[in-house]
Amino acid sequence: MFALFGIVAMAVVTSTADYGTGGIVATLQWTPRRVVLLTARTGVILATTTVLGLGLVTRNTAAALVIALALILIAPLLLAQLPYDWTLTAATHLPGSGALFLVFGEGPSDDMTTTSARLTLAAWAVAALTAGGWRLLQSDANR
Repeated sequence: MFALFGIVAMAVVTSTADYGTGGIVATLQWTPRRVVLLTARTGVILATTTVLGLGLVTRNTAAALVIALALILIAPLLLAQLPYDWTLTAATHLPGSGALFLVFGEGPSDDMTTTSARLTLAAWAVAALTAGGWRLLQSDANR
């Protein structure tokens, strides 16, 4: 479980560091084609974790860490405790439920399987990558 948080922190810091230090200006000067930059960053970070797009979307290390920890730990646990069926369904579809199921073998729902947990994580990874890529392609480093 502690390794999971280490991986999340490393992915978030790696993807937001250029924006926090202003190094993104030099990065974009050396690699002006945004698609090449996004592909290179994705390849490096995706080898480590599936939480990539948060840093590219928020461009803020603290915000990305808070969002990642909320999606992985806080939201699934809170939603699973509420007495409504829809909250249990929502908790099952969060990335934290999938990660916790793969680590511990149990999740918020008895219907969860290894395949559903992996598909949930993959869907969140694709969504985060898409949002981060869109933001990189739409706005420059100074916005």
